[in-house]
Amino acid sequence: MAKFCRNCGAKLASEEQFCPNCGTPVEQEETEPSEKTAAKETAASIGRYNKALIAVIVMLVLIIGGLVLKETVSDGSMQTAATESSSDSSSKKPKHTELFIGGLEMRKDMTMDDVRKEIGKETSMKDRKSFLSYQYDGFDVNVQNGKVSAILVRDPAIETKRGIHVGSTEIDMHQAYGTDHDAYGEDEMAIYEYTFQMVDGEPGILRFGIDRTNKKVDFISVYPASEKKEKANR
Repeated sequence: MAKFCRNCGAKLASEEQFCPNCGTPVEQEETEPSEKTAAKETAASIGRYNKALIAVIVMLVLIIGGLVLKETVSDGSMQTAATESSSDSSSKKPKHTELFIGGLEMRKDMTMDDVRKEIGKETSMKDRKSFLSYQYDGFDVNVQNGKVSAILVRDPAIETKRGIHVGSTEIDMHQAYGTDHDAYGEDEMAIYEYTFQMVDGEPGILRFGIDRTNKKVDFISVYPASEKKEKANR
């Protein structure tokens, strides 16, 4: 590109430092960028670096956030599954029937082996000729033809599911169980029998013996309805 003298306008050669016509010094073109330009370029560079850094940070935050969320959801799912499992187990756990007494659920075809598995070994055994009576603390388990025919309670510490025990009044019994029962009498004892479903689905009998003298429960027994004709040995 041609240069010209700033004073007289004479054409100058590229290597001349003074105008050959008027002697005015020739201005040299800047070969290095000005400080202002350099500063702008530096600022632009920093800006680009900052943007890149911010992008990297945002990406890391998103990745970490995703991992934390995944872990939280996973833990929540496991806790929910555990809660549901626990809830299912509780709901599947059998509830005691009205024929639960002395730690035993009366059921058809129950044997002494079944009884021992549930509450342990008896303290003693008596042969009543027509049946065997196995004594436990507060109650007896009567066995006839190899099957439990009745559970007989005479201890006031042992209650039915509705809180009736030996020593409860006849009024207490009726308030707890109502009057929908079979009733028959003996000389000194009134017998009341309530029918309920056993844990195996078969019908069973809850039987109360009321002392006619004091109108209080003298004994409580439970037995399968199939034993009803024999009135449950006691």
